[in-house]
Amino acid sequence: MKSKKMLGLVTVSLLSVGILGACGSDNNSSSDSAKEVKSAENTTKESVKKEVNSKLLINDNDFGKISDNTSNGQNIEIESKQDYTTNFSDNSWAGVILSIDKVSVVKTTDIVDYSDNTYNGFVAVHFNVETPQQDISIYPTQAKIVTDYGEQVDDGGIFNFSSWDGDLMKGTKEDGWGIYPLSKLTDANAIKNLRLNIDSSYETDDYDDENAYHTYDISLQLQ
Repeated sequence: MKSKKMLGLVTVSLLSVGILGACGSDNNSSSDSAKEVKSAENTTKESVKKEVNSKLLINDNDFGKISDNTSNGQNIEIESKQDYTTNFSDNSWAGVILSIDKVSVVKTTDIVDYSDNTYNGFVAVHFNVETPQQDISIYPTQAKIVTDYGEQVDDGGIFNFSSWDGDLMKGTKEDGWGIYPLSKLTDANAIKNLRLNIDSSYETDDYDDENAYHTYDISLQLQ
C-alpha cells in the first residue's frame, strides 16, 4: 500500500515539474518575442532620427563646423546643396600654382552669427596652393566674391572654420576651403558664375618690383 502511495506522489511530482517547465518555456518565449519587438522599435526610431538629422547643417561632413561660428548652429537645416567640380589653375604669379577643384553652393534656413547678422546660405570653394619658388602671403579665405545674381561679399572669413592660408613658406603645399556667407541666395542652383578677387604678396627689398603685390581675378563657370 505504501508503495502505491509513493508511486502516486512521484507521478504527481513529475507532472508538476513538466507543467512548470512548460510554463517557463512559454514565459521565456514571450520574453524573447518582447525583446525582438523592442529591438525593432528602437531600430526604426534610430532610422527616423538619422533621416531627420541628415538635414541639419551641423551633421554635414564638409561644412558642419560652420555651426560653431553661429548662435543657432544646432537648428540650421540644409534646404538644398549643389556640388561642382572645376579645373581652374593659375601659375602666372611668383611661381605660385593656385588651383580650384571643387565648389559647393548650400541653401539653408536662417544662419545667425554672433553679431546678429542673418544669412541664408553660403558658397564654398576648395583651393590648392603650391609655392615652389619663394615665401608668399595669400588669403583665399578672405577673398571678395560676386555672384551672377549680383550679391557681393567683402568679408569671406566669417564662416571659415580652419586657418590654412596666409604666410606660406617656399616649398609649401596647402589646401582648404574658402567659405563665403550669402544673404540673398534663393536656391543652391542659383549660382552659375562666380567671380573672386584674392590678395597675395611677397616681401622684397626692390622698391621697383611691381610684382610684389598681386590680386587674382578669377571667374568660375559652374556646370
